[in-house]
Amino acid sequence: MRYLKFKSLGFIILFAILILSNLFAQEAEPNRWEQAIQKFEAADKLNPPQQGCLLFVGSSSVRMWKSLSDDFPFTNILNRGFGGSEMSDLLFFAHRIIIPYKPQKIFIYEGDNDIANGKSPETISNDFVKLEKVIRKELPDVPTFLIAAKPSPSRWKWEKEYKETNKLFNNYIEGNKALNLQFIDVFTAMLGKDGKPRPDIFLKDQLHLNEKGYKLWKNLIEPELRR
Repeated sequence: MRYLKFKSLGFIILFAILILSNLFAQEAEPNRWEQAIQKFEAADKLNPPQQGCLLFVGSSSVRMWKSLSDDFPFTNILNRGFGGSEMSDLLFFAHRIIIPYKPQKIFIYEGDNDIANGKSPETISNDFVKLEKVIRKELPDVPTFLIAAKPSPSRWKWEKEYKETNKLFNNYIEGNKALNLQFIDVFTAMLGKDGKPRPDIFLKDQLHLNEKGYKLWKNLIEPELRR
């Protein structure tokens, strides 16, 4: 009987430790990008960006878009992509890398890494809704454009999750037209005739875009920049 009591107590303690560990991990996780955010802030002090810029934020697909300013030379572009970030990271740092710039328009790319790290489409969509509310509160009149989570050969095993995430993104935006939101569907354009991601628009890792891939994105986004 005493053994059973100790065994039950052990399970309770273990369960409590697991819950606390998970909570601490979730709280600390966004801080892995603190150094990257501080670099942005240091760069802003040396060369303050003009307010009213066209702001691109998100994960490595934004960060690695080296030709962004050249692709849209008629505009004031600011690239604030950082690492393998997720929608929750962008939400966490919104008051440091979105709000201060008072941009003319905001272009967001997230969701890709979220899926690969096991987050559900519902969680990703909910994080976007929270982020959108932060933006709307601080920058009520700024148009926000959400770029669809892209398909890639290296992550095509999550095809279902990608499609569901983009569906939830689009459904929210379509249902809230008064909020000045737009969904940019790069997903469909990046598929070949076989319905799978086109390998010719990716780097060797079959995850990140090559020059041809960014040209495709440019053609889809440019009408929204000129609008």
